[in-house]
Amino acid sequence: MPLSTKWQNSLIGPTGAVGVEMAAEIKLVYPDQTVTLIHSRDHILSSEPLPDFFKEKSLAELKETGVEVILSKRVNEINPIEAGHGRTEYSLALSDGTTMQAGHVISAISKSIP
Repeated sequence: MPLSTKWQNSLIGPTGAVGVEMAAEIKLVYPDQTVTLIHSRDHILSSEPLPDFFKEKSLAELKETGVEVILSKRVNEINPIEAGHGRTEYSLALSDGTTMQAGHVISAISKSIP
């Protein structure tokens, strides 16, 4: 089933290189899809060894394509919700006490192996 008809929105976190690329690719392929990146730091690509101007330009490009970016908040809890017709959506509790709903949650946490 195409992503755009199965999910109303996608949430991706955190905003390292993998998360940024996934968000941009989903938005490129499914421009009507709501795509949100969440990151606990105050800027994207915070753990990447990249110049600040590159990180700022990446953020600007993401926003220009319509990706929503939430910074300085962490996802504390993810709970599945039965949405009917065999669909599952997710309720997310953020570190500031707010909640969000998403049709799909993508964990883009990378764990390097030496």
